[in-house]
Amino acid sequence: MATGAITIVPLPPIHIDSPAFWHFDTPRMYVASVDLHLGAESRRHSDTFGIRRFQIRGTQFFLNGEPVRLMGVERMAGSHPEFGMAEPTAWIESNHSDMKELNCVFTGVHWAQDNRVLDFCDRNGILMQEEVPAWGPQTFENTTAETQSQLEQNGLEQLREMVARDRNHPSVVCWGLCNEVDGKNPRARVVARAISAEAGRLDPSRLQTYASHTLGEHPEDDMAGEFDFISTNEYYGSWSPGGPKEVRAHMERIANAFPGKPIVVSEYGWCECQPSIPPGDERRVEIVNAHTEVFRDFPAVAGAIYFDFNDYRTLVGDKGVGSFRQRVHGVVDLYANRKPSFQALRLQSSPIESLNLTRTKPTDFLLRLASRKTLPAYTLRGYRVRWVAYGYDNLPWRGDWTICRLSSPAARSV
Repeated sequence: MATGAITIVPLPPIHIDSPAFWHFDTPRMYVASVDLHLGAESRRHSDTFGIRRFQIRGTQFFLNGEPVRLMGVERMAGSHPEFGMAEPTAWIESNHSDMKELNCVFTGVHWAQDNRVLDFCDRNGILMQEEVPAWGPQTFENTTAETQSQLEQNGLEQLREMVARDRNHPSVVCWGLCNEVDGKNPRARVVARAISAEAGRLDPSRLQTYASHTLGEHPEDDMAGEFDFISTNEYYGSWSPGGPKEVRAHMERIANAFPGKPIVVSEYGWCECQPSIPPGDERRVEIVNAHTEVFRDFPAVAGAIYFDFNDYRTLVGDKGVGSFRQRVHGVVDLYANRKPSFQALRLQSSPIESLNLTRTKPTDFLLRLASRKTLPAYTLRGYRVRWVAYGYDNLPWRGDWTICRLSSPAARSV
């Protein structure tokens, strides 16, 4: 073979009998290896993958044929003041372990992630919407033909690189086309359609969406309805005035404008980002609780992602200076220290609605456990209930039970 020459070697298809499906509760992985022999030299290339099916039927998400309603949280990488984007593996895994403790099974990201992030999500069960980093309501305002073409080509290039690198990750279930670009602007629509068409050509197996912040009025005029599901960013009570009443009206407008499509609240939360907003975590707790409860009243809401996990460093930050310039938006701070809102989000994101233990006899106990019927809702398999009881001389003794299968009415297979 000549130096620099490229030879394509077709590989035969491989059939797997009775494959073990990848699920966020049981993230089973496979390894594919290819050995290349060149004379006396041998090389091996290996890659991991999972087998799963993520699809839409009506207004619901289905994972391997099971209806699921999902909750999670987004993490902003590069926010540790000492690490920046050169994050150690231990830091990445610690952050994402905390996300799993938050009952996160669904996340979105604003740009292609470090491979170690995707590997963690593969191994530990977090579904991800990975996004082309096209963001901002003024991005496509009054663009010239040349600038418009450059933006489109840049978006296409980033999409191609992302799909080529990440298409074997079972955790990646959706391609995000852009974020908050004013979906009522015809120029934005042209670029989003071009990226969508290319994503469909390269990877027709995955869903597509775009995160909109322009669904507050006349949502039917927004391009959100052109893609597989509706993604809305809502910040009533923080970036926008209002509260649960306005959230409910917002969700009603979207559901009426796009009947038959799933809705994902792609961002909601509380940012201490304006002079009129007082500091402190109490209001964040209120937003976590009140807004999530409103989402539960809408059967078309298939998912919700809280924004965000961590306070994050950014050039447009309104708190701190230098390397500490940031937006105070998270349930943990820049160093992952937990705020009270961490526990509030953990409870709201739990698939367990209630758990009560009562004593029926001196040595007998009755456990009543109810899974949620709304958001989040999915079948629980292999979960464990651990308990500690205190008896004679206040001495503790411990036990546990395994839940073989527990389905809410909203999460039974149909």
